[in-house]
Amino acid sequence: MKKVLITCLICTSLAITAQENIQWRNDRTGIYQESGLLTTWPADGPSMLWHYDGLGEGHSSVAIADGKLYVTGMTEGGQGQLYVFDTNGKLLNRKPYGKEWDKNYNGSRGTVTVNEGKVYIIAGMGDLVCMDANTLDIIWKKNILTDFKAENIEWGINEAPLIIGDKLIATPGGKQQNLVALNKNTGELIWSSSGEGDLSAYCSPLYIGDQQIPQIVTHTANHIIGIEAETGKNSGPMKIKINMQYTLILLCTAMVCSCVPADTEKAQPCSV
Repeated sequence: MKKVLITCLICTSLAITAQENIQWRNDRTGIYQESGLLTTWPADGPSMLWHYDGLGEGHSSVAIADGKLYVTGMTEGGQGQLYVFDTNGKLLNRKPYGKEWDKNYNGSRGTVTVNEGKVYIIAGMGDLVCMDANTLDIIWKKNILTDFKAENIEWGINEAPLIIGDKLIATPGGKQQNLVALNKNTGELIWSSSGEGDLSAYCSPLYIGDQQIPQIVTHTANHIIGIEAETGKNSGPMKIKINMQYTLILLCTAMVCSCVPADTEKAQPCSV
């Protein structure tokens, strides 16, 4: 079984806390404003500052906030564990949060989201957990698959929770409650959207806030959908039928872009 190893390399001339990375791909754009990047690599590669063995199995990325590194792994019995390190590699805390996916490609899935002193995780078996960022005590927890009458997907649900104001956005993939907004502090349902009734996909939702009607765009099993962020209403024009579940959504010069198979019928970038 493949185990997770976390390493820290010297790749910039600045400290790792220069830009805090509170969610997947920074702000989901994959754009970083970091300066002081190396222009050339040492002949033998960057030096290793520290490493940590024993995270278990997992596929998630590291999230960095307030000088702490948050990363997940799956240990014996399929239990997901959240680990917190300082930037010198010292383990500060470790707590279990829920059952992870252990049927194939075992391990933790989506990257954690850190927001206003709380950590949010979606586990591979559907547990959505809100934890205190300092103590890692669980504040609230629910299973988005059972609570919203959804089925899990072939390799286990894989999503990083999206935070917009007081809303937490997740994609259970239920026929009626396909995409949901929960109160990030309590877990209570704010709105739900039926979307196209697809199963979830291996995609994290993207918020597009600079529009007349701010939208949430995501990829479900067979469609790209756009949902009004405030109300949960289907935006309509964003809907595209596709047949690919493992891609991500990008906002490119006022267009929503996604990689799809070449034979996908009528798949074109959508203007927003």
